[in-house]
Amino acid sequence: MLFRSAPNEPYDYVILGASHAAVLDFEDMNERLQKLCSKRVINLSVQGGGPVVNRLLLDYFLAQRSTRNVIYVVDAFAFHRRDWNEDRLNDAKLYARAPFDLTLAKLLLDSPASTKTVIDYTTGFSKINNPDRFKPDVTDDETLKFRKTYRPVEQIERQRIDYLYPKTIDKQLTERYLADFERLARDLRQRG
Repeated sequence: MLFRSAPNEPYDYVILGASHAAVLDFEDMNERLQKLCSKRVINLSVQGGGPVVNRLLLDYFLAQRSTRNVIYVVDAFAFHRRDWNEDRLNDAKLYARAPFDLTLAKLLLDSPASTKTVIDYTTGFSKINNPDRFKPDVTDDETLKFRKTYRPVEQIERQRIDYLYPKTIDKQLTERYLADFERLARDLRQRG
């Protein structure tokens, strides 16, 4: 959520999504994308972020900025579990890099985030008590994994799938997140 310091001028593209979209912002990728297409691009994706999280990020962005297009990189896992949606909104790590902003606090109040999360964000308590607060502002995935080449290992792939996807699919929950995604697309169309 560092985009609060991003220039307040129109963007051509906003990128949303989870981990597959997040890599488009690692190292110099965003700069390269902008040069390739001669457009202003900002990446708002977040690892482990489903449609509920992405909606909050986009609403926060659009409260003070504008874009002509939104690209949503869909990671299917993000539509099947609360972990990547409401529960992710309640993860203090999501706000670790976000400076206090009254607009974000108001959006959190209107979101499915818990009261505890809103209080924690507005007081900054978890930031003050964060032992990693002086570490570089780069994720482990970017620093440790981005340039690695992996060979497929079935056991590791199975563990990753088990981590991301539930054992059984809750159809109502999945339909709710799909409806959230469709509502987001519809709202963007109405905005033009």
